[in-house]
Amino acid sequence: MPQHPEATVPHITRLIVDQLVDGSLRRGDRLSTEHIAEATEVSRAPVREALRELAVLGVVDYVPNRGFRVPPPPKAQDLEALLDVRDMLEPTAHAYAAERATAEEAEAIVRAFERGIAAEFSGDHGQAARLHHQGLRAIVDATHHRELQRVLEPLIIRSALHFPALRAAADTNGLHGHRSSAQAIADRDPEAAKLLAQEHLTFLRRLVGTVTPDARPRVRTRRPQTS
Repeated sequence: MPQHPEATVPHITRLIVDQLVDGSLRRGDRLSTEHIAEATEVSRAPVREALRELAVLGVVDYVPNRGFRVPPPPKAQDLEALLDVRDMLEPTAHAYAAERATAEEAEAIVRAFERGIAAEFSGDHGQAARLHHQGLRAIVDATHHRELQRVLEPLIIRSALHFPALRAAADTNGLHGHRSSAQAIADRDPEAAKLLAQEHLTFLRRLVGTVTPDARPRVRTRRPQTS
């Protein structure tokens, strides 16, 4: 079997996460080591390692003798608990990114959300979700803070996985909110970046009560446009 030149464990992990985020992998789907290995053109060993890492982070489930699966829908209190921790850490991460991001990192953050907005308006919701997640991941990377990265990255992945209906309700507005925060990061304004992140998390918390985890939204909540 030919070896994919980029198929390191982190690369395979990112491929799996992208499919979780954009909805290609559905609730309860079995994550076949063999199928993933074939798709990425690698041996099964790095695929198993990637899945084990995701299981440790709580992103996928491992059932003894049955293998890896996409987790079932979370309970409302699980969603609230995720937001509780994000409330404590994510605004600080945005502030750190505003202080520490390189020019290239800041540009990549803004570009990810701009492309995500364009994808959402064109109707490509899967691509919008991937780009939204890419932008958030880039913000966390731009903190250059290992402990924040270690804690926040799996939380952001799990939030993206657990909020398909929230994404449906919030993608355009959420992307605009994060685009404003991204611009604050590019402008080197940590206080504005922190405040905008807090506002977005408050917006997400309001949405939790309007949707069920695996359904399209019953209502579409508008957030105020932030300059």
